[in-house]
Amino acid sequence: MADLRVHQPDVIVAAGGGSVADSAKALALMLPAGANLAAYAVGQPAPPRRALLPIVSLPTTAAAAEVTPSIGLAEEGRKRLFWCRDVAATEVLIDPDLAAGLPRERLLATAVNGIAHDLEGLYSRQRSPVSDALALHSLGLFAVALAPDTDPAAARRQILAAAHLSGMVLSMARTCLHHAICHVIGARHGLAHGAVNCVMLPHVLRFNAPAAPQALAAAAQAIGRASGAQGGVAAHDWVIGLREAHGLPVSLRALGLAAANLPEIARLCMHERGVALNPRAVPDADTVLHLLEQAYGPALSRSTA
Repeated sequence: MADLRVHQPDVIVAAGGGSVADSAKALALMLPAGANLAAYAVGQPAPPRRALLPIVSLPTTAAAAEVTPSIGLAEEGRKRLFWCRDVAATEVLIDPDLAAGLPRERLLATAVNGIAHDLEGLYSRQRSPVSDALALHSLGLFAVALAPDTDPAAARRQILAAAHLSGMVLSMARTCLHHAICHVIGARHGLAHGAVNCVMLPHVLRFNAPAAPQALAAAAQAIGRASGAQGGVAAHDWVIGLREAHGLPVSLRALGLAAANLPEIARLCMHERGVALNPRAVPDADTVLHLLEQAYGPALSRSTA
């Protein structure tokens, strides 16, 4: 860090996925003399504002980290979150050709992460009309991009655009129970965030459906309009269909997680801030454990009603 300060860079360029984008943000916060990253931890009083180096971001996945003012850092088996409204990228270049070499499954899994940003944003206790509008438009773009007959180059373009909007939703509305679970599993057991999203999202959507009927109905309409489905399709069924169509992960067992770890994961989830923003109350760790046990076993089937 001292060498970088001597070099006096003018800009930080971040080309890559969410980890690269978050690393660039952390670097921007740590570069000023006397800076301390811990001062930006979520829950701490905001430190005095200071001039930060601009970040130019070239995203290659659908993580949407380039647009968010947050940083996720896995540390000692926990995911610590840092927040600074000045640290989102100053300039963003969305070029689908940059993602051409990314394994297809990884791009699609990160797209499900973006879909989760939208759906959780629609029913978050911190949602707003603006975040709703962005989420619904983003879901429509995802639905077109992930249709089976979409040209791969066009799909990459739509996915990256949809993901960028989903990052704006995340910045405004934050996330809920689903991301709380994904953060704990990823930080504690080193599993890819996109893959865990693929497994957990339908289960949490079904859990929250009774508490968020209007939000999920709006999501179904947006997905249906974009995909041409008559009458729309329930969000959890749509995600299940995406997993089936694209060969994405369907169970925690398949990701290599041991069943013995589920109770600890459930307990740690209760300390995540996303639980407080969830539309349906999460009274105890046993509630989370039940969802984890559902996600551990056989794949969830689509609704027949």
